[in-house]
Amino acid sequence: MKYFASILLISGICCISYSQELKDQLSDILKKAWNDIPVDQLFVDSDRNLYHPGDTIWFEAYVRDRRSGIMETESASLYVILLDSELKTADSARFRINLPAVPGWLKVPEEALPGDYTLLAFTSNQMNYNPEYAFNVPLRIDNLVPSMKISSAKDNSENAVPGAANTILAQGMPSLNLKFLPEGGTFITGITQRLAFNVTDQTGKNIKVNGVIKNQKGEKIISFRSGLFGPGTVEFKPLAGDIYFASLDIDKYKDTKWQLPEAKLTGAALRVNTLSDEFLEIIVRGNGITSSTGLLTIMMNNSLVYSENIKIDTIFRKTFRTNKLPAGSGLVTLYDNELNPLAERLIFINPAKKMHIGISSDYDLGTPGDETKLTIRTTDQDGRDLSSVISISVIDSASGVYNGFLTPDIVSTFYYDKEFLGNLPPEIRSKGLGTLNKNDLDVILLTYGWRRFVPKEISLPDAIKEPANYDFIKIISDAKGKKAREEVNILSVEDLSTISLKPDKNGEAVLYFDSLARGINQVLILPDMDPHKNSKQIIIRFPENLAFMSDIKKLTEDKTFRLPVLQDTSASGKGLAPGDLFVIESVTIKPPASPLKKYEDKNAVTYRSGTTQTMSGRDLISTANLEDILRKYNSFYIADNNISTQGAKSKVIYLRGIEHLSGSSFDKDKKVWTANSGLVPALFVLDGNPIGESYETIASIPSSKIVSVTYLKGVQGYAMYGAKAMGGVIFVTTKMGKDNSDSSSSVNELSRNDDLMKQVRLFRQEREYYIPSKEEIRNLPEYYIRPTILWKGDLTTDDTGTIKISYLNITTHGDIIIKVNGISASNLAGSARLKYHVK
Repeated sequence: MKYFASILLISGICCISYSQELKDQLSDILKKAWNDIPVDQLFVDSDRNLYHPGDTIWFEAYVRDRRSGIMETESASLYVILLDSELKTADSARFRINLPAVPGWLKVPEEALPGDYTLLAFTSNQMNYNPEYAFNVPLRIDNLVPSMKISSAKDNSENAVPGAANTILAQGMPSLNLKFLPEGGTFITGITQRLAFNVTDQTGKNIKVNGVIKNQKGEKIISFRSGLFGPGTVEFKPLAGDIYFASLDIDKYKDTKWQLPEAKLTGAALRVNTLSDEFLEIIVRGNGITSSTGLLTIMMNNSLVYSENIKIDTIFRKTFRTNKLPAGSGLVTLYDNELNPLAERLIFINPAKKMHIGISSDYDLGTPGDETKLTIRTTDQDGRDLSSVISISVIDSASGVYNGFLTPDIVSTFYYDKEFLGNLPPEIRSKGLGTLNKNDLDVILLTYGWRRFVPKEISLPDAIKEPANYDFIKIISDAKGKKAREEVNILSVEDLSTISLKPDKNGEAVLYFDSLARGINQVLILPDMDPHKNSKQIIIRFPENLAFMSDIKKLTEDKTFRLPVLQDTSASGKGLAPGDLFVIESVTIKPPASPLKKYEDKNAVTYRSGTTQTMSGRDLISTANLEDILRKYNSFYIADNNISTQGAKSKVIYLRGIEHLSGSSFDKDKKVWTANSGLVPALFVLDGNPIGESYETIASIPSSKIVSVTYLKGVQGYAMYGAKAMGGVIFVTTKMGKDNSDSSSSVNELSRNDDLMKQVRLFRQEREYYIPSKEEIRNLPEYYIRPTILWKGDLTTDDTGTIKISYLNITTHGDIIIKVNGISASNLAGSARLKYHVK
């Protein structure tokens, strides 16, 4: 149920105090209605709408605050799903929202069958609400151009408008549907009014016509003519007692008449005139109204931006300046003194207040195979440059565009009422509402801006529901007593930072995504220092709203965007693997099947009588190379610079601070030894081979190649390595050296039968779109046909609002489509589209 559409009929509401002012009552209702509307508003710009098995779907998602119009969100997660025609998941992913513009990608499986697919997207905040607020768009997966069949018109009874014309047809004549829609929904005698009209054939296609309106006496009242897309307007004053009929200037319909709505003797007529880009005029005229007062309101995005108590038994006229309001569709509604709607119409406020995107080139766009350079410039309505974030795609129309589906743009998605967009026929949607002037747009709003009021008693909750937070993972362990972890240590893979969490009494710890730095997509749950506490498995769970996930499938049944009805090509053959709608996989970290033996380096075994310490396994976590490992050890002093001083060598380690010769000293401020110092640096031994006192030659050995590092502080190494071992020995054992060693003397701790070092993927990682070189395009057959010639997401223009990009044109002839969507730093949305031909 569309909650927004139903709240406006208030008759029967018992929870409203009649002592309140009407506008206060309406404000309370709208405020409570926000409880069922997500604050996040989402648009996803994909590179194209026609794909093939194995393709990558590139996209940029834009999120804004629905109430304020500001491009921001408190959600940390974006969920994107690709469903096949059988509502099975072809691919799905979770992306981190770092900024209002989120780049991402999905993969079309290699085994994907041709057919109609659906891309669904929603934020973690939207998971608390009706799935109808999620973004969805149909895509086509195919290897062939599909056969087109024009869809039949919807049942007129489903979309009937109160007061629409009745048709009187001659016998045997094919049907044309002609509707007249009075402005505001009322047709009152004695008041000059506008009526929108539209003619469609049996398939629902708009037909351009000329015609005339006459009364029951056959007297001509006025002629009418279709507008740009078919719909048009006519204006006249209906008289009491007269009935009006329309006829068309088409020979085979010369005996056909369509009756206009019957004019009422009483009621209120509403008229809205768009005087300019920033001014509009509202006129209310009443005739025989029982109630002399009413409430006139303007609502944008379910927020009350204007309200005034007026007298409706006379003429009311008011001019508004709208420059302080955001751009977008709005509802002008007249209520009686019991908040029953008397008249209403949809308008568009500030149509010029958007980001204007210019696409230009200094070169011939139609040259095949040559480098093409584009200049993208973003400005406001006054031509001032705007810094912005945009996404741009250049598509080969032959292999990357499917005309059976409409491609939504960010301006329509963010600025127009969703129900109005659903009423629009595809041929109007495909042209783009942003290209219309204010007069043509007003005709479309009058024709398709109606909505049905459903009498229904509404119960509104007094308490405001707090949305659930789905931006976290839950870390669960069933260990009890002494085996329970006192804390859970988490390592972020990208920046190697650690987070410590305290489990509750049930052994559950929660990691919130907003506690992670930007760019963190994976984490490690570190094993506990006490090996006994690693004996129980750990489960990492991602929260989800199961009811939301189930109901979101219904969005795929919405055919609003579709032009044709396509044959189902995916009913037979090998399908995709069955599964849930969206797989948010729980991760299980298994403990070892049996207690692990403590790692003992063979050198530590050999020198048991000395003071030794070994670093291995988890001790090496968060280090990049050998030098990082050496810095973690608490040595007496490490000289890690490349400058040798008298008595102090570069990149050496001193394990002991005991002087062997008198007169030596250490300057702690300068960190240098005097020339007569008797201190001896440690000897380095790599896989059994002594390499000297400096570790400079082995400093960059990756930690992943190192099994252990053993420190011998005593002088026990003298027997094997001579005087060079008097300062101690540092044994470095690599994986190669370990494999050549005596297996009986060591146990490889890194070869484990558990998942204690398993990475947990929180978000899908970004990857860069690849643009082939000119040589690759000319020489490699796979690049000869490129559906997506260029895709650039997350592009940022500077203060000049300009960015230059280049790409290589297709080598054959055909039509190329450039489409751009984006947002400005001042929260204006903009879109542009350009088509050119390569000869």
